Amino acid sequence: MKNYLLYLLTTLIVFSSCEKEDDILQPIPQNPINTNSCGTTDTTTFHVDTINVNYLNPDSAMIASPNFVCLGKNYDIVYSSFSFQSYDTTYGFTHTNEGEVSFYMDGSDTLTTRVYPRNGYTSQTHSMNMSSPISKFSIRTTSYTPGVVVLGLSYTNCYGITVDWDVTAQVLEYISGDIGLEVINSGMSNSHPSWTEGPWGSHLFIQLRERM
Repeated sequence: MKNYLLYLLTTLIVFSSCEKEDDILQPIPQNPINTNSCGTTDTTTFHVDTINVNYLNPDSAMIASPNFVCLGKNYDIVYSSFSFQSYDTTYGFTHTNEGEVSFYMDGSDTLTTRVYPRNGYTSQTHSMNMSSPISKFSIRTTSYTPGVVVLGLSYTNCYGITVDWDVTAQVLEYISGDIGLEVINSGMSNSHPSWTEGPWGSHLFIQLRERM
């Protein structure tokens, strides 16, 4: 009887040890991935799917009008580009036929685009998350002097946080009727956890074509 109990006890110990070993060898499941996380889904559609884009060089623009020619109009963004360069970082991108903007000045104006218009000197003007997601900005204010427009923009992210800022852009007018908005930034960045202190530069360009 004692031998039987000893055998049974030994068997239980070995079986229990095997279960614990199996638990150790069992892979730990990865953290669940939220497929609906903030800003990952792009369902934006635009008025025009394809436009025959004739990219216009900013250097070929005409002399700017005394008044802001975009007022009271709606535009498709037929071309947009952004490039950035610093001591340790260089990247850029271009897009065609993605975006729109309105200048009705009735409180409903928006700018939907894949570039992130802003100015900077000590703070580097990277794109949104250093990529080019579709972003929709509200246009709060518009002020113009010949050749230069200052847009008061607002952006609300998917967490409900709203940020307001002003961006100054050159206004480029072309014989074709297209309008260019160009933002050239450069400066000396301060020390920051996300980038190296030193000189940097960026170039942003948006080509608008009036929606008929």
